[in-house]
Amino acid sequence: MKKYGTIFWTILSLIVTIACADDN
Repeated sequence: MKKYGTIFWTILSLIVTIACADDN
């Protein structure tokens, strides 16, 4: 279960990074 949580947060971080890059 922890493995899936890590994957989830990794993807979420990528989405946030891309969103911030688009804003800038």
